[in-house]
Amino acid sequence: MTKQPHGATKRRPSRGRYPPVLVPVLDGFDMLGIGITKGYQMIADGVLDSVMIGRRRYLKTESLMRLASPHQAATFSPDDVMPALKGVAEALDAEREPDPRSVETAINGLEEMLAFLRTLSTPTKAEQAARDAAADPRQTAE
Repeated sequence: MTKQPHGATKRRPSRGRYPPVLVPVLDGFDMLGIGITKGYQMIADGVLDSVMIGRRRYLKTESLMRLASPHQAATFSPDDVMPALKGVAEALDAEREPDPRSVETAINGLEEMLAFLRTLSTPTKAEQAARDAAADPRQTAE
């Protein structure tokens, strides 16, 4: 047993006192309800932030919360966004300046909807290659 300096106290782990900043990858995948393959794909795509400590990889809790937040409570409401979009379109059709609040509401709502939709489906590289091949008219099935 090593001696401690005078007045020093033995440090105890603070587990349970503070929320974790990092969680092991498998725990993070489990928290999100996704599989290992999808989880590592999301790390590779930059959707989830991770760090290596030694030989172990951890997920940043902040990125888990950021990813989960659109699913928990979206701050936009289609009932607010659609009238705002309609008002902006009508103003532009009439060649007049749209209401700045309508423009801001429309832009924010559309950005949140787009972010939400991106979290729903991130295609694998094989799926993306198949989509690209189907969209490219130069490639034909032989």
